[in-house]
Amino acid sequence: MDRRRWVSLAVLALLLPLAACGGSTDPDHLEGTWKLTEFGEDEGVKGSAEITVSLRDGRLGGNGGVSDLRGGYTSDDEGGLTFEEVATNLKPGPAELMDQEGRLVETLKKVASFEVDGAGGDDPAELELKNAAGDVILSLVEKS
Repeated sequence: MDRRRWVSLAVLALLLPLAACGGSTDPDHLEGTWKLTEFGEDEGVKGSAEITVSLRDGRLGGNGGVSDLRGGYTSDDEGGLTFEEVATNLKPGPAELMDQEGRLVETLKKVASFEVDGAGGDDPAELELKNAAGDVILSLVEKS
């Protein structure tokens, strides 16, 4: 085998594992309870309240930090995800947390796709929710 062919095979052998590192778009990996860690890629969650999103059988539940979340969702095998009729039960709370909760509801309405990293692994999986442009708008971690 000539040197060019060896180099090509070596490069291919190095790149194949990297291709497998991508996240899952299997809708089954969405199901469960997730804890919000970031809005976008750089803004953390304010306050000490735990914000959770529970996804099961097309139904959204959870806690927005002050109030309970509810709604529906649809997903597909290509990573498509949309939320419908997202709402809270409007419990009163600190203004900063209520503003954040309102932002969460509005952001969920903008979700167009998802990607789950680490599903089935030893560490908690990570869920990225993306807008139509493919930008990460919510980051969550699997709640154990």
